Amino acid sequence: MYTIRKQWHVEMAHRLTEAHTKACSDCIHGHTYTIELFLEAEDLDSTGMVIDFGALGEIKALVMRFDHALMLESRPENQHEMISNKNIMWVDFNPTAENMARELYERIAMSSPIKGQQRIRLAKVRVHETASGFAEFQKS
Repeated sequence: MYTIRKQWHVEMAHRLTEAHTKACSDCIHGHTYTIELFLEAEDLDSTGMVIDFGALGEIKALVMRFDHALMLESRPENQHEMISNKNIMWVDFNPTAENMARELYERIAMSSPIKGQQRIRLAKVRVHETASGFAEFQKS
């Protein structure tokens, strides 16, 4: 089994709807996230690659939509947010690193470099919220 990894960095803010630490749910705060994508293949293509990193442009564009965004859970009590930033991502989940990893996995799995590929499998997506902490999602 061959595995390749591609990573991107995004600056993003969020407010958790619920968290163990009250400071995380009481205010909007941001992180420098590292997003990692892991692709697997049993064998290599005719060029000797799992996939050319250059072919991942659509996935990079998808990940970069998170850059300089504010992610908020869409709940009635949050709808009063009067923020002029045009890059607000309203989501239907508490925007934890775990939920972001799942959301990115699902979006990436539907992108053209992955969707319909018989040879390549999206193994997992990892979201580093800090230098020492990350969450990842993979289908079992």
